[in-house]
Amino acid sequence: MDPRITAALERFSRNEIEAFRRPAAPGPPANPRDPLTFARLCVYLAVHRLNMPLFSYEDAVTEGADDCGLDGVAVAMGSEPLDSPASGRAAAEDAIELAKELDGSGEEVPRPRVLLIQSKRNPKCSNNEVKLFGVDALDFLSGSRDQLRKQRPNPAILRWWEIYEGIRQVYRKNKIPFLVDTDLVFAYSGTWSEDKERPEGSRENAERRLRETLGHDRARFRMWGADELAEAVPLLAPPVAQSLDGVTVVPLPPDGRARGFLGYAPASAIVALLPRAAGELDDRVFVDNVRAYLGTEKNGNPGAAGLAHTLEVGRGDEVLLKHNGITVVADEATLAGNSIRLEGYQIVNGAQTSHVLHRKRHLLQGVSLPIKVVVTRDEQLKDEIIRGANTQSPVDDFDFLSRVAGVRKLEAAFRALPSEDSTKIWMQRRRGERLYDRFYEANRIVTPRQLMEAFASAILSRPHAVHANAAEFLGLVKTEEIFHPEHHPSVYLAMGWLVVAGRRWAARSNWRWEARFEGGRNALVYPARFQFFHALWIQADPGPSRTGLDAASLDVGQRFAAACEVLCDPVACKPLENAAGSAIKRAFTGRKAKSMQVRAQAFAGKVEKGLRAPVVKAAGSKGRKNPSRRAHPGGRTGQGYR
Repeated sequence: MDPRITAALERFSRNEIEAFRRPAAPGPPANPRDPLTFARLCVYLAVHRLNMPLFSYEDAVTEGADDCGLDGVAVAMGSEPLDSPASGRAAAEDAIELAKELDGSGEEVPRPRVLLIQSKRNPKCSNNEVKLFGVDALDFLSGSRDQLRKQRPNPAILRWWEIYEGIRQVYRKNKIPFLVDTDLVFAYSGTWSEDKERPEGSRENAERRLRETLGHDRARFRMWGADELAEAVPLLAPPVAQSLDGVTVVPLPPDGRARGFLGYAPASAIVALLPRAAGELDDRVFVDNVRAYLGTEKNGNPGAAGLAHTLEVGRGDEVLLKHNGITVVADEATLAGNSIRLEGYQIVNGAQTSHVLHRKRHLLQGVSLPIKVVVTRDEQLKDEIIRGANTQSPVDDFDFLSRVAGVRKLEAAFRALPSEDSTKIWMQRRRGERLYDRFYEANRIVTPRQLMEAFASAILSRPHAVHANAAEFLGLVKTEEIFHPEHHPSVYLAMGWLVVAGRRWAARSNWRWEARFEGGRNALVYPARFQFFHALWIQADPGPSRTGLDAASLDVGQRFAAACEVLCDPVACKPLENAAGSAIKRAFTGRKAKSMQVRAQAFAGKVEKGLRAPVVKAAGSKGRKNPSRRAHPGGRTGQGYR
């Protein structure tokens, strides 16, 4: 067995792995050579690394006689852990009821989550074992009670299936599509990238069949070998520098701002350069990349799909001739023989390539790839390199928001919010980014551009400028009026909730949620979305808007947390949304207005004068007052918020 796994099992036996939720039962220490100990290690790591909500990881352990090919099973309703069929049905009913209050249809229900785990202590893995695990998973997810009982499952598996079936029945009763976020983990102690049977093909076939049966793409089949298990523990701190070995390069001509190398490297060496976590690529080396991995499906990235096909048909020797390769920007790089030592490096072009190579790393024998390494700390030059390298799919100025320091800090702050937090918002920092391994609600995903639009409309009171002049709008970021690194994260969390409130209101009111009417050559500007942000914010937080935004300001967190609390409460926020929506409709549909532009300009004054709502008691809000009446010294013209 790989010595890293032995070390992990020893730590597991001594109960030293972090975040155990229950103390070990008294008795002799576990035997690292016991296959059940290995199975429990795999279950624990899967539950912990994939953030599966459970009262205890031990609840997911189903190993033993008649385990139906499943060593671990867990079912949750969104971020809520479950322990019985009754709790599953109750959680599903509550979630559907809340969703219907929000959008009237119940379609935005948090998805159920299912985690299925199989482990093999043997360092060799066969295609048949991977295939059978996929079949066992499908039996659990799509079979009936009678079909499952014929396999004589142990009580733990049957209990989880009954929880899963109870949730499914609630969805059917309410005529809501039953879409399940499903994770399969097949773990064994070998190194699957070196396995001669190439089980990756069986894994991909099982994942494809799973998605076809479930009717959506929120199903992931992961294979964790010794490398992935060691990463998941983790046993060692991540490296701060890395070497790219086996390269053949020539120096680039220095230009005063940068130096570097141009050449090619083995594809396997590029994969070794990529940090991983729980078997998936870690985003640390793609922070400066404005593109997220888009997949190899038809609606994904054609270059990634082409590279994957070339490797699959055994023509890997052609990759060097046909592929653009990757571009790396590093703070420092040293060439010694056929190895480049990189420090502070980022892959600024080639995220799609890197992910495909990682997924197909069992097919990289004899495959080489073009590389360009640029050594610079000049951020403007980095922008120019990124723009020049992304020729297959051009980037625009809004894509570069993902590189703004304030946006990166926001991403970390948003991720730090626990999933069960009622004010949780997810930020999609890069275009096309998939939030595979995080539980999320689709209507709570926001982009940097959307946060920027809400901020300029609500805090800067410039809803018309947001739509009219993109260059001026982006200039607000360059001057750090928006996304200043010192701004408190709660400011942008509140802006995210303005976006969500707008989506809810539009869904209820059948109001078009676009910024323009497409009416032919003379299509007129329709800034309703941005005006809604402006109008709603005046009621949710009457100002003064531009003061007290940075983390050093007194009570900034409490101020915006109070606004978030109201905006995320569908009952308390509904009167505010209705008031703002009614004012917008009156402003933009009045017959006396000569044109949409006239209405737009006139609306700014109406917002200030007509949207200071009186105290409102919303049904079910326990008498909470409209937050527009909170004490703000001096009103909107005051000297600050205290």
